[in-house]
Amino acid sequence: MSAFSAPDFNANSYSASHPRVPTPLPPFLLSYLPEPNTTLLDIGCGPGLSTLPFVPYFTNIIGIDPSPPMIATANDLVASKPEKYKGKNIRFAVGTAEDFRAFGVEDASVDMVTCGEAAHYFDQAKFWPEAERVLRPGGIVGIWGYIDCAVTGAPAASEALMKWFYDDSKLGPYWEDGMRKVREWYKEIKAPDNGVWVGRKYWIHKAQAEGVGIEPEERVGEEKVKEGKLFVVKMKLGGLEEYFRTWSGVHRWKGEHPERKRRSEGGVGDVVDEMMEDIVKREKAWGFTEEDIKTGKWREKEVEVVWNHVVLIVQKRKD
Repeated sequence: MSAFSAPDFNANSYSASHPRVPTPLPPFLLSYLPEPNTTLLDIGCGPGLSTLPFVPYFTNIIGIDPSPPMIATANDLVASKPEKYKGKNIRFAVGTAEDFRAFGVEDASVDMVTCGEAAHYFDQAKFWPEAERVLRPGGIVGIWGYIDCAVTGAPAASEALMKWFYDDSKLGPYWEDGMRKVREWYKEIKAPDNGVWVGRKYWIHKAQAEGVGIEPEERVGEEKVKEGKLFVVKMKLGGLEEYFRTWSGVHRWKGEHPERKRRSEGGVGDVVDEMMEDIVKREKAWGFTEEDIKTGKWREKEVEVVWNHVVLIVQKRKD
């Protein structure tokens, strides 16, 4: 079971802390979709973060995710803003990326299938035939993932974060295999070469300095159509801390170390407490004093956070 599907997973915290779909992403994907754009199917929709930014562009929107807490949060969000979503047919349901028939998704009925920060969990051998079935001729699949953030102007902190994320003595053993696929720039994710899929395109950006993390490779047989960063957020360091706490790897770490409560809850500190203390001490450019670190004043500092990202686009043949 994915950590996101666990009964005790906090979908509300996930929704509050994770980066939103960047404003340029929906029009970027839609620029490769021939009209009409009526129906969107978002797979691995989570609490709706990857789905709702596309609502202005479509009439019918379907979000599917295997996590009941995520789907409950998504449905509550839509229900809480009836005026905002008036005239739109939006529904979220618990399900998987491998069979859309259970949700009444008919053949050739979808204009665009999206997968935001989710395709690395799919059974690719089953997902692509289903995407082929439900997409109309000329429809597209848009897949994106982001991972391994860096803090602008803070090289020491950014390099230290990578060690905390992946060293065996830290969070390294607690990640699902799917995260490896994102780190490797989705090189394993590709539509079948069966004559159905055409117009393969991609947009990749690496946030870390050269020599830190995994370098991206050119995707053979695909066109690189854009460069530059996409997932960029200005936030306080305290917000970055809360974002880290929603990670599946941290969730698993907590499951194996139930005695390690976070300091704000009166405990001795958990892995995120240790990680944040380490990076604020290492990054001399921030100039924090021992008193700043002890009192948590560092949490108020605003920083720019940039993520590695990969966006993939592929079109179903028109004829």
